Amino acid sequence: MTGEAAQEAGRDGVKRAKLWLEATSRVDAKWVNPYRGADKKLRTTWPVDGQPFSFDLGGLLRYDEYDGQVFYAEVKNYSWPSDLKKQFDEFLAKCYVWYQTKGAEWSDHFVWVTWVPHERARAEALATPAKVRAAVVKSAARIFPAGADPSVEVDQAACQAVSDRVWIIVLSEKQEHLVPSREHLNLIYAHEGSKEAAS
Repeated sequence: MTGEAAQEAGRDGVKRAKLWLEATSRVDAKWVNPYRGADKKLRTTWPVDGQPFSFDLGGLLRYDEYDGQVFYAEVKNYSWPSDLKKQFDEFLAKCYVWYQTKGAEWSDHFVWVTWVPHERARAEALATPAKVRAAVVKSAARIFPAGADPSVEVDQAACQAVSDRVWIIVLSEKQEHLVPSREHLNLIYAHEGSKEAAS
């Protein structure tokens, strides 16, 4: 796939992920990189070299125990696992840096959305604290000062916090169509709004 084709596939994946997430009625994906100033909400820098990185999507979750909590999503629109394992490790390292620099109040949920799984394991096993720690060590040169021992520097509490906040969503093209229509979503939003007004 050429660079231009890969970028187009990436944009298409972000659009489709946004539509699916919002069709659950539980997500307001209000920040889409690079549109509408979303880069300010979704971007930070690696601690050592100051190089920027960003997530693809972000916004707020709705209703019940997640109401008002913020999420950041990385979207991978691939049809083959390719180098997704490496990219997922980098995603975990980014989540760790985000949590460390932005704080727990701006790090409620980190979401990995893909159309192809990259390992044969339960989703929960892909983002354990040990996996987060290993991913941080792999990216140590961008996180810790030169000469630092990453095995000592890694914050285990932050690894646990990131592990607790990671979601892994594997979509399929058929699944994308099994969502409520816009008309039904509007009924849900109206119902939830009337409950809030009554309370």
